[in-house]
Amino acid sequence: MSRRRRPGRAARARPVRWAGPVGSIVGLLLVWEAVAHASGSGWVQALGALAAGVAAVGLLAPALALHRVELRVEACPGDATTGRPFEVRIIATAACRLFPLRPAGTARSLAAGEAVAVELTPGHRGQLAAIEVEISSAAPFGLLWWSRTERLALPRPLVVSPRRAPSGRAGEEAAEPGASSSQHRLAEAGERRGSREYRVGDSPRRVDWRSTAHTGVLMVRESDTSLDRSVRLRAELPEETDAAEEAASRLLAAIAGYLDEGRPVLLESGENEHGAARLTTELQAGRLLARLGSNPWGDLGGGSP
Repeated sequence: MSRRRRPGRAARARPVRWAGPVGSIVGLLLVWEAVAHASGSGWVQALGALAAGVAAVGLLAPALALHRVELRVEACPGDATTGRPFEVRIIATAACRLFPLRPAGTARSLAAGEAVAVELTPGHRGQLAAIEVEISSAAPFGLLWWSRTERLALPRPLVVSPRRAPSGRAGEEAAEPGASSSQHRLAEAGERRGSREYRVGDSPRRVDWRSTAHTGVLMVRESDTSLDRSVRLRAELPEETDAAEEAASRLLAAIAGYLDEGRPVLLESGENEHGAARLTTELQAGRLLARLGSNPWGDLGGGSP
């Protein structure tokens, strides 16, 4: 079966690797015709005509069967991550073979009226409003496959967040290229203003061992939490798709590192008209980075190309 992607919203049905099946059938019919002519037997000629009719149906009927197939995406998640598979559920009105093209995925056989889970793996961050698939059929005899590409609208927009870079620790070096940081406080919890007894939920890193040894009771450092401990970063993603993906991945690692330390991040970008966005979770950061810059999935609909 063909795996090539054809542009456009939908393509006409086309035969796949037709030369072999068509050549074999034509050659067989010519041999049959020669035998029938040499024998002069009417029933041999009649069987040859019947075989020719069956062959013609087997070669052309899949195009008609494919024309009747309609597909619909019944369900999809709202979030995904670059390089990690997710599933959509697709229903077909007739039996066919489906191969996901964009995003790439695993081929599945669809039965009429049955919702089938199809696994897709996005290669880039961005916003998906539709997917592109290739559907094929060889009904009723399996002599020749016909296929066409089709664009299926998703029931809701799907946000593909960048994958978090494995580099790890948050910092300016992890945010480049594509980001720079400015002033931020390094105090873990503001300026120290004394000690108090430990309470459930206090971070073990705030234990004041000197006061604990002096009082005999577990003590923690108490700080002035009125100070802003947020980190300010600026996202400047390159235009090139792969470079933008790498920059967003590294920036997400930086943001996640700061969030793991309990420090919210203020992310600035030229596309945010309302100033810096305050990020408190990695999911929130991933969604924002998915929407920055050009959208690799924009030509499928629902975003800038």
